[in-house]
Amino acid sequence: MKVRDFTQYDYDTVCRWWEGHSWPAIPECALSDTGFIIDGMCAVWVYSTNSCFSLVEWVIGNPEADKRKLGPALDLLLDHAVEFAKQDGSILIQTTTKHSGLIRRYKNHGFVEGDSGMTILNLVEKT
Repeated sequence: MKVRDFTQYDYDTVCRWWEGHSWPAIPECALSDTGFIIDGMCAVWVYSTNSCFSLVEWVIGNPEADKRKLGPALDLLLDHAVEFAKQDGSILIQTTTKHSGLIRRYKNHGFVEGDSGMTILNLVEKT
């Protein structure tokens, strides 16, 4: 398995993955320019800020991927995203999820659980 940079040509693929999980596809214009993908397995985006803070978001796995291979792929992908954020100067890396499996996986990668039961509010302008 190899992590590579996400390109615009991968967008249709990850849209199918989101739809396969019955999740709405994230608009392409909302995705960070810094995305990573493991072909056929999973993808993630890193959002850098103008401070020492980054977000690792929109983790998505291929719902048709072999589950025995998907776990190690997600671990590799998260390691890559975290290392990228650190190399970019971040000393605080945050994510949001309510998925218990992802929470455990993030904790295995050194994340510490903060607030829980939060409501995320989105303002989406119609285009």
